[in-house]
Amino acid sequence: EDDKNIFIEMAVPGTSKKDIELTYSNGYLNIKNNPNENNKSVWNQNFDEFIKIGKNIDSKKINAKFQNGIIYIDIPKKTEKITETIIEIK
Repeated sequence: EDDKNIFIEMAVPGTSKKDIELTYSNGYLNIKNNPNENNKSVWNQNFDEFIKIGKNIDSKKINAKFQNGIIYIDIPKKTEKITETIIEIK
């Protein structure tokens, strides 16, 4: 993680890109694997992983790639500054 992005790498040996589904909702990234029934690899099992990344991200610009059994996910943070607000008690 740095000031502008969150980086996630996840090893999924024996899995193909077409069997993986990524979704983001309510501050959580979901990485799900639905392997092809013909793939008999020991590593190719169902999984459903939720990772809390918060809501201060730009979900429209999440970038993911799959290479050599590893998913690389770059999640840009929102650039707007969160400012403090003083609330008057009445």
